[in-house]
Amino acid sequence: GDPLFSFQVQDKTYGFFIFSHLMWVELVVLISAIALVASLISIFVYHAIVKQARTTTAYLAGFGIVLPFVILAPQHAVRAMGIENKIFLFCTCVITPTTSIFRTLQAMFGFTPKHAQQSVGAYALFYGSPMLLVWDDKTQKHVKVNWNR
Repeated sequence: GDPLFSFQVQDKTYGFFIFSHLMWVELVVLISAIALVASLISIFVYHAIVKQARTTTAYLAGFGIVLPFVILAPQHAVRAMGIENKIFLFCTCVITPTTSIFRTLQAMFGFTPKHAQQSVGAYALFYGSPMLLVWDDKTQKHVKVNWNR
């Protein structure tokens, strides 16, 4: 459809559209797909890297398999799915690889938090979350974050 209003800057025209319900459905599907892939990757990372941190096996699995995959796969995925929305591209090609790279490096060099090492499920939650999760050692649970923590 036509934009609500549009304006021009130099030789480019920009328009504002009404929010589409379909876009929100696509966003939920994309985030769910990213979370599913992250959980599958985290299972491999947990067994091949976290449990063997600071070993040659962990470095080979991390540098040879996981890091190339999380860097290259999103680019191929967006091309295959035909994603053109800038927000979707940013989520898929920037946020996801960046958090995956950091989580994988943490695992390889032995800096995975103790609470994330407790089980595959705990590690999957840790690996797949783009936000830092705060763990309370006293209650042995995740806690809500506030400005004082």
